[in-house]
Parts: sequence; structure tokens; C-alpha cells
Amino acid sequence: MQKGGAFQVTVESWNTRVRTRRPQAPQPWRFLDFCPAPRLRVYFYRDSVEVGYSESILSLDFPGVTLTTATLNFTGHNWPVDYIIFHGYTPSSVDAGNYTLKAYTYGYIQQETFTTPYVSLGDLCRSFVRLFIAGEIHGTVLLEMNGLFVSLTENATVRPEVILTGELKGVDVVNATIDSSRFDFSTAGFYGKGHFFYVDPEGIRWRDNGFDIGNYTVFVPEFGYDRLFSQTLDIYANVPDLNTMVGVIFHIDRMIKISGIITGLDDQDRPVALVWAFASTDGRTYYSFDGDFYLHTPQSTAGTFPLTFSCPGYIGYSQTFATNDQISNVVILLTQSGAPFP
Repeated sequence: MQKGGAFQVTVESWNTRVRTRRPQAPQPWRFLDFCPAPRLRVYFYRDSVEVGYSESILSLDFPGVTLTTATLNFTGHNWPVDYIIFHGYTPSSVDAGNYTLKAYTYGYIQQETFTTPYVSLGDLCRSFVRLFIAGEIHGTVLLEMNGLFVSLTENATVRPEVILTGELKGVDVVNATIDSSRFDFSTAGFYGKGHFFYVDPEGIRWRDNGFDIGNYTVFVPEFGYDRLFSQTLDIYANVPDLNTMVGVIFHIDRMIKISGIITGLDDQDRPVALVWAFASTDGRTYYSFDGDFYLHTPQSTAGTFPLTFSCPGYIGYSQTFATNDQISNVVILLTQSGAPFP
């Protein structure tokens, strides 16, 4: 057995000269007062293959963390027994060679690629990585319908997204409360609260990171249950330089709600609630397992829109509705197609 190599990496928080992207001076970590504190990770790559990482918590009471720096050590991974047994992780070490370091944390970017000198077996390699304070986007979202303010009828979790050229670059998780007619959000990228990754509703993990310079799209996915809200405007936030804060304000619309029951005549001409029925409009389809349906659709500029109702074994039916708010207790009666069962 030969003793492997070791790294001691110092990561430092810096700002840049205005409009130049050139280093100016070390700065305090920007989110030291966050609870839970952001995580900092340094990944190690050899021949473009990830060999491991070292992690620190950006809090002044965590070992190795100062107001502007964080020092991390890495000699390989000594995984816990459950990781080895249940996940198949293998303990590792630092082999001889050149390594590339990439550091990630909330609200920062690494502008320069850092490659270490040759690491020999049994040697300690001291390295330095500089992170730059990135951009930040704040927003205020107003809730409207037909040009008037409306209030939430329930508590809702909202996830405003920040997108660049079709790729998700940051997100915030907002708890909007009942009876409020607005909510605010603030994001500097991805922030894994209590751990290193932000995990989206689909289970995808996004590494903590910050906003580089660019013209970003701000998008609020549909949210709500009883009354859904949908964004119909294209909203952009231009981050002109690193370490800048950009604000946006816009409104989103409460959607029209149509609810009722889909019925059909049985072989004795009695109306019964249909199982596995469909109600659709504007490319949206609601599937009903008991006949009841609740369908939400964006506001119509014409004030009218058609709904189509269907069910296997029944003739489809279309009806045009005129509203820009909600319609309840709609009763739809479908006719059987073909001969009924004996």
C-alpha cells in the first residue's frame, strides 16, 4: 500500500471591478446570516473525471471558515458503512497527477479554471480558488383577474424560476398566504436549504450556484388548487454585471374555473355519472374518475371559449361558455354511441 496525496484548498470570496470581470478585492461571504447556512463544495477532477469533493458550511463557527475564506481538506472519501452497503460507494484516495478544481456555493460563480501542480503520492498540495459574487434577482408578483387585484383563497407554495436560453439557472421557494394579493421573491441562483443541492419537484438536483451576466427570463409556474394562477406575460431581468441586484415587478392572472359533472344515459335512459370521462379546452384536459370535473383555463380575450366532453362508448359533446371568472355546477349529458350492452 502506498500513501495517497492530499489537498488543502482555500476558497475566497471576491468582488470584481465594474464592467471588467477582473478581481478587485476580497469581500465577506454574502450569506453568512442565512439559516440554514449555505454549503460550499469543491469538486476534484482528474483527466475530466470527477474523483470526489470536499464540503464546508459557510458559517463562522464552522472549522476553517473566516469572514472571507474557507479552507477545506481532501484525501479521498471514507464513506459511512451504509453508503458502501446500500449505494455501492467505494472508499477512494488521491492518486498522483494534475487536478482541476471547481467550487460551488449559493450566489457565487467561479470564473477561472484552476489546475493544480502535479500532485505526488504522499504529498500535500495547497491550492487557492477565487469565487466571485454573482448577480441577484428580486421580484414582486401581483395577483389579478380582469385587470383587478384578487386574493388567494388558500395557502400556496410558489416556485419562481430564472431561466437563461432555455436552461434553469435559479429558483426561489415562496410560501404565499391566504388573503394576500401579492408575494415577493428573491434568488441568487440555487440554494439547497440544509444541504448542497436544490431539489425540484421532479427530484432533479441542482448544484448551488449564482447568476452570471445575462438576460434572464423570470417565470412563475402555475400554482394553486381551488383557483389556479398562470403567467401570461414574458418577463426579463437583465443582469448587466457581477455583484449587481436587479428587480422586476409584474402580475399574473387567476385562471377561469369550470366545474360540474359529466353524465350519460344508461341502457334504460337513466342519467349516471360517467367513469373515465374527459373535459378539455385550449390544449388542457382534465380526467374524471367519478364524473366530477374541475378544469382551469387562462382568461379569454374574446370572453368565450369552447369545452369538449368525451367518454369511451359515448358521443363527444362541445359547448361554448362565456365567462372570465368561474362557472359551477355544470351538468353535461352524453349519449351512448352504438348499441348498448344487453
